[in-house]
Amino acid sequence: MRKTIARDSITKTNTDLSVKISLVKQALTALSFGATENAIRDVIYLESDREAFFKHELVVGIQDEIQLYREIMKQSYPQAKKQYGNYLRKNGRSSLNKWCSFAYQKVESSIIDHVKANAIQGDILLQVHDALYTKQKQDLHLLNHEASMLSHTCSFEEELVDKVYGIAYNIQHTQQHKQHIAQEERRATQQGVNNYV
Repeated sequence: MRKTIARDSITKTNTDLSVKISLVKQALTALSFGATENAIRDVIYLESDREAFFKHELVVGIQDEIQLYREIMKQSYPQAKKQYGNYLRKNGRSSLNKWCSFAYQKVESSIIDHVKANAIQGDILLQVHDALYTKQKQDLHLLNHEASMLSHTCSFEEELVDKVYGIAYNIQHTQQHKQHIAQEERRATQQGVNNYV
């Protein structure tokens, strides 16, 4: 899906497809954490590509799904503040965006735990909320089958890690991922889209 959106909408940005796919992933992540279309300027710089991105039928559908998700999460937010208040107040006030992000990451963690218990063969080098790094090559079909038991939208991808730099890379990658999530949350907050209660 990200490849299709990147190929169809980011046509003027002069870079290779893998970078365009990364831009699409960053933009979709920012939107899912509550960022406005305005905030996507920091991800997709060219206005014509941004406009094409937001007009793409897949992005329109995703935005509809995000809005529906946020409406559902808004209903559970008062209870979430009671149950997870300390986590939601980390680095500031509690917000609907933080609740959406927190709940999303809990679901990712549950899927990872399920796949780890039912499909992983061999040694796990690193586990994060949305990834497993293993010593042995895994059967992606089996991993995706197990993940689909909990979420039909979840899928695993293979990423080969250099043996010499493997663990250091994974730790750095995890830290960068956490920084990216924090950055998206800050971007959403700066855009004034948080729903504070």
